This record gives sequence, C-alpha cells and structure tokens, in this order.
Amino acid sequence: MGQAVVLDAQPVVAYLADEPSAEEVAALLRRGARMSVVNAAEVVDVLIRGRRVAAEDAAAIVGG
Repeated sequence: MGQAVVLDAQPVVAYLADEPSAEEVAALLRRGARMSVVNAAEVVDVLIRGRRVAAEDAAAIVGG
C-alpha cells in the first residue's frame, strides 16, 4: 500500500504563484496529494492578506 502525501499550505501557495517549485507540487497533486482543511484555510489567508487576492477569488481558487 502506498503512502499518502499531505501538503502544507506553503507548497500550494508556491504552486498557485507559479514559483520555481510549482511543477513539483503540480506533479504531487496529479498523483493525488491531499491537504487538510486547516491548511486550505491558511492558503486562503495567505492569498488574501499576503498576496492581496480578493476574498471571493481566493476561496474560488482553493475550492475549485
């Protein structure tokens, strides 16, 4: 049985911002990596407060 990969918020933010590690994170996501609800909320928070993304857009990005 394979091991599950659970992502922290920062790699997901890096992926969304198309930072250098984005392709590695994309590969993990394609292989079924998961993220906790708490970390998803942190991604939304970083997008809103740190990256100045509108709240509705941030929620749509993470939820979609």
